[in-house]
Amino acid sequence: MVLFGTGLGMVLPNVMLAVQTTTPAADRGAATSAVTFARGIGGAVGVAVLGGVFSGRLAAGQAALTPETIQALPGAARHAAQLAFSDAITGVFVWVGPILLAAAILMAFLKDLRLSHAPELVAASERESTPV
Repeated sequence: MVLFGTGLGMVLPNVMLAVQTTTPAADRGAATSAVTFARGIGGAVGVAVLGGVFSGRLAAGQAALTPETIQALPGAARHAAQLAFSDAITGVFVWVGPILLAAAILMAFLKDLRLSHAPELVAASERESTPV
């Protein structure tokens, strides 16, 4: 999970930067808000779907267990509950892996735009947005 969080933390700011760099100045605010909105909706849908995968992989009686009740169980039952949670979390990452791989492949097809070209883009976008 640390690797996943670190990778996501390094990618998301770059996506925002890419959108802001390639968008005309007049539309930059709308593009930024669209990315933020899509990120929020994607997070909500992701939590709902992957929470469903996690819950579906747990047995009906195990879904109500809390960490405190698991620690209070006898040794064999505690081990079984911990394995069930471990298997359910593994199932979530099995679902996320192909999605992340597809996203990485799609990102490989993004146009390579250096930030050193940003002043040229700003000047071009200001010419586009200037009323005649």
